[in-house]
Amino acid sequence: MKRNEATKRVANQERVLLAAWRSQQSTEDAAAIGGGEGIEVVAPMPASVWKILVNEGEVVKDGQILVILEAMKMEIRE
Repeated sequence: MKRNEATKRVANQERVLLAAWRSQQSTEDAAAIGGGEGIEVVAPMPASVWKILVNEGEVVKDGQILVILEAMKMEIRE
């Protein structure tokens, strides 16, 4: 019985901490975007930019392809 109560308390604490972390991440992301600074996008390897698929200042969605890179004769969509 005590083990079940302890498990429930820990699960509740984890939910509270996760909610606080998510809130902090959302605030930081909104500040970065709202500040005109944007968010840094890092290529997975050294490459040349082959094609840019978005315009400067454009709002993009999660998972949207921004550029096509060329490295070692391969195209990489990021």
